[in-house]
Amino acid sequence: MKKIIALTLMIVTIAVQWQGCTKPEETGAIYGTVTDFDTGEPVKNANVTLIPSGETTLTGSDGTYMFQDLKKGDYSLSLSKAGYKDLVDDYLIQLAAGKSVRRDVQMKIKSLRITDMNGEDINELDFGSEGDDVSRIFNIFNDSGETISWEIITTANWIESPETGTSGTLQAGGNKGVVVKIDRSKLQQGDNTTTMHITSNNGNQQLTIKARRADVSTLDATDVSGNSAVLNGKINTNKPYTEKGFYYGTNHNLNTKVVVNGNGTGVFSKSITGLSATQTYYFKAYCVIDGEYLYGEEKSFGPVVTSIFEFNGHTYMVAPDPHTSYNQYITWSAANSYCENLTYWGYSDWRLPTIEELETMYQLRETIGGFICESQSLYHSSTEAWNGYHYYVDFSSGETSADFNIEYDGCTNFNSHYRAHVRPVRVDN
Repeated sequence: MKKIIALTLMIVTIAVQWQGCTKPEETGAIYGTVTDFDTGEPVKNANVTLIPSGETTLTGSDGTYMFQDLKKGDYSLSLSKAGYKDLVDDYLIQLAAGKSVRRDVQMKIKSLRITDMNGEDINELDFGSEGDDVSRIFNIFNDSGETISWEIITTANWIESPETGTSGTLQAGGNKGVVVKIDRSKLQQGDNTTTMHITSNNGNQQLTIKARRADVSTLDATDVSGNSAVLNGKINTNKPYTEKGFYYGTNHNLNTKVVVNGNGTGVFSKSITGLSATQTYYFKAYCVIDGEYLYGEEKSFGPVVTSIFEFNGHTYMVAPDPHTSYNQYITWSAANSYCENLTYWGYSDWRLPTIEELETMYQLRETIGGFICESQSLYHSSTEAWNGYHYYVDFSSGETSADFNIEYDGCTNFNSHYRAHVRPVRVDN
């Protein structure tokens, strides 16, 4: 028994001695230097906050800071100083026990900003090509904590000197509206771009100024049908020209040229034919002044037809059903005549679909659209079963038949007097 008690006392003594020799949890440190983003100079007296602990410190005269006796874990920094933009550093500092981690950061000084009339920062003024658009306004805003001197510098001869002056001073938090005017008569043909420099003793900004001179403009196409369209342009100058017209094509090469007669100013037009209703066309107006080809902007039109499908290597166009409800339908003879006499999207070569084409149309009915698919919504085909009887497809079920009453080789016969719906088709290529 005495041996057991002695052994127990020995174990307790060893445990106490072992605990006494254990080192306390080791801590770490985070340190670094805060500098100016533009100059690289130290930023003194900046307030540095450690997240998530909330500890704060100030940078010294050399821009340095330090947090000591920190437990291991993940940290980040938040900084602020009068005259500088607040900074929340998104870098995650992973601190291990007994370690020191350096994190240097840069702060941006508050300076002048270029804004629109709503106070939103901007870097561009675009005057476009409208002849009466010659005046825009922007604001110079002093976002620093001190008075600044500012100056506007531009070299483009088509930018008029601002009536509000090209230099001045702004108190802290103040703003100055500047009116920019352009002289369109001094623009070069096409796009004109220049940079306006707004400088100050506390930061600089740049403003891109854009304007377009268009002696000839491209207007939207009109009277667009399946195989024709009217292209429109406009001469905007009184300068004499020797030719005008359009370039167009199915891609941006615009490899087809049409000339428009006449030498007046204003709107001019040209009708083009032989187009495809399933194709997108691109075009632009042009004129020739002093031997130079001048162009309007590129525009496009089409496709006119969205109801199309592919079958046996060909593109099919599908005209609308002349009837819009289940109980509106016509006989096969009337449907065939309707197709043969139909002119739609500028085309007159419409016909009833064959049974194979109609079955394909059923499979693609949601893509093509415009079908009536209620109970027994029958659609005519041009395929003859025999002796003037023709097949149809029921678009409520996809079943192919010809009539409800007469059986022939497993198919039902359908006479020319039975009534159904019609979707005319034509092959585009």
